[in-house]
Amino acid sequence: MGSKKEKKQTNKDIKKKTEKDVKKNGETRKGRGGVVPKYDDATVLEAYRMAGTVKGAAEALGIDRSTFWRYCDRSPALAEAVHDIDEGNLDLAEGELMKKIRAGNLTAIIFFLKTKGKQRGYVERVENDIISNPFEELMKSLGNEDK
Repeated sequence: MGSKKEKKQTNKDIKKKTEKDVKKNGETRKGRGGVVPKYDDATVLEAYRMAGTVKGAAEALGIDRSTFWRYCDRSPALAEAVHDIDEGNLDLAEGELMKKIRAGNLTAIIFFLKTKGKQRGYVERVENDIISNPFEELMKSLGNEDK
């Protein structure tokens, strides 16, 4: 396949290349894993909007999930925007659920009643009827043997 002269690319080589590319753009900071690109709020927010999850946004940006949350901690405006996206996604899901309910989807109806209808008694409860205590039954049987 390749000649012996070809050099395998090591993690160190990849890291150096990444450092060079990031330094060229003037956006660097030192992280635990080496040089980490520094993104502005708009870039982080767009990644979150496109991915829909923290994990997806972090992967798209090439950062850890914890780094994503640090961006949010440092920028209240970003944190608020992420919260707004989450609320919008919940509204979307609730809207789709309501469409299913209107179409007569029994699973959707049951789910809705179990989550939103609790105050009206639509709750699954596990009832445990304890008829006797096994320890008491054992003691009674041992007591009867003495007679």
